[in-house]
Amino acid sequence: MAKIISVVFHPILLSVLTFSLLVLSGGGVTRRSLLILGLCILFVDVLPLLYVYQMKRKKLTSHWDIPERLQRNNPLLFSVFLYTLGFVLLILLNANLPVKVLMFAYMLNTSVIWLITRYWKISIHGASYGGSVAALAAVLSPVFYWLVALLPLLLFARVQTKSHTPMQVLIGFTVTFLLTSIQFEVAT
Repeated sequence: MAKIISVVFHPILLSVLTFSLLVLSGGGVTRRSLLILGLCILFVDVLPLLYVYQMKRKKLTSHWDIPERLQRNNPLLFSVFLYTLGFVLLILLNANLPVKVLMFAYMLNTSVIWLITRYWKISIHGASYGGSVAALAAVLSPVFYWLVALLPLLLFARVQTKSHTPMQVLIGFTVTFLLTSIQFEVAT
């Protein structure tokens, strides 16, 4: 059960869902919105996943979630670089403001997660969930704040699979929830 919950709350699934909702809420399904969504998925999900695939292939990590704290440094930095490129491309394509803010949030929040990870293992599942809840609530509806009520499920799953301590999940969620909320508040 814990493994299934971890998959449901996986950062890749959450980012695809969150970007999809923000991109498509800005005008529905058009060629342009699909291009922007494809760009977001490429820079936030596909390219970072290929990096981790290469790490696994070279036996630099034992698992897709990169369980060893220090092995997360390079993938996190590479992701910050990709999010920065994605942000610049979204500006050039004149994407909707919420989509640009979300990509900026990924860039800044991942930088903060990288800094924390240098000294302490923080939950990227928790961080991804916190940022998604804050973004959806800020852009679509405050009703999305109710998703915080599912945090105990994520906490249970990550602790049960021995991936994290409760504090690592809670801090991951809280840091990105607060940062993303502030970023959307300032930008809009």
